[in-house]
Amino acid sequence: MTEKTITVSLQQQADYRFEILFAEGMPSIVSDEPAPLGTGLGPSPVQLLCAAVGNCLSDSLLFAFQIGRA
Repeated sequence: MTEKTITVSLQQQADYRFEILFAEGMPSIVSDEPAPLGTGLGPSPVQLLCAAVGNCLSDSLLFAFQIGRA
């Protein structure tokens, strides 16, 4: 199995708003804190973390169900 290096870059756009860049060819996303810190122009870091955890748990559950059918 080959090891892949995963890189994520953040570029500050203004105050608490960041553009999040992933691997080449993947779309970037904008994250921003809600008011009063930011302007809420994108999901907050907490929302992104919750989405990542939820996605990871859902993937694991789906994988477990597929193993059970084999």
